[in-house]
Amino acid sequence: MRTVAFLAWSRLRHRPARWLLVAAGVALATTLPVLSASSARLVAAAAPAHSLAELPAGDRSVIVTYSGVSVPDADLAAIDGEVRTRLAGLSAAAPRAQLLYRRLADPSGAPYALGATDDLGSAVRLTAGRAPRSCAPQRCEVVVIGAGEPKLDPALGVVIVGRAERVDSLLLTGTFEPGRDAPLLLADGVAAASRLAALADFPRAYGWVAPVDLNLVTRLGVPGYLARSATVGTELSAVRSGLSVTAPDVTLRAAGDRAERSARRFSLLGGAATALLLGFAAIGAIGTRRDHAAVQALLRRRGAGRVSLAALTAVESAVPVLAGTAAGLALGAILAAARAARAWMDE
Repeated sequence: MRTVAFLAWSRLRHRPARWLLVAAGVALATTLPVLSASSARLVAAAAPAHSLAELPAGDRSVIVTYSGVSVPDADLAAIDGEVRTRLAGLSAAAPRAQLLYRRLADPSGAPYALGATDDLGSAVRLTAGRAPRSCAPQRCEVVVIGAGEPKLDPALGVVIVGRAERVDSLLLTGTFEPGRDAPLLLADGVAAASRLAALADFPRAYGWVAPVDLNLVTRLGVPGYLARSATVGTELSAVRSGLSVTAPDVTLRAAGDRAERSARRFSLLGGAATALLLGFAAIGAIGTRRDHAAVQALLRRRGAGRVSLAALTAVESAVPVLAGTAAGLALGAILAAARAARAWMDE
């Protein structure tokens, strides 16, 4: 048996080009499925990001909503803390708190919207007048966003002190979008604006909005992220009846489905690579058949048995295939890692 192994090794060394060609073909055929699997993972990770990037800001965010009338300050502070804690599991960014009253109309019947957000200065850019400085139950300063300006009833206690435009794309968007067909009046501070005495029993919606964390979607996968979103909604509804969570479920599911279809196409590429691998093995076997048969005939004349002949065949076949497979796996891993690193840097 040692003699047969030595003979096989000598034959491999004597004519290396033939075996190296087979090994190179096997390496190429092994590299392709590794790259196809890597590409499938990258597509699955990138699909939600590309799909969400095409949507308006409000539609690629997670929004917590509570509708009703005025909420006492202590209750509102408790709800705010619970919401921020839960949303930390869905978004890396701090949520923006906001308030929107049901649409109002001035004495002439012209419609307008009234709302508020915390840290108003970071959400709008002043274009005329000055920023609001105070908001009390009897007198609350606001800025106007959009065309026109309502003629306010002094009994409402709302005073316009300036004009502004939005700079935060998440400000009153999505389910909180009041429409762009009427002026929007904004106060600084959700809690303060919710205490307006003239609107104490007037319906309004409190909200917290944060962008979807795409890195978390990549780590958890679309089903995992949506499951966590559903869990957050259940937990918040237990905190206070009426709290609800809105996430871009439909878009994320559609992106996940597209990624799955793309992964199946890459699987077809992997199958083609397997066929290529078998083809190289067949070509190698056909190309060496005559020479290998002559060596076997020589060994039979010298008394070699079936076990020895099988060992010779196994060694001569296994060496180029194993060498090519190892090289292909290593090359595929290196190329896949480089592609993943480049994709990460592009993001």
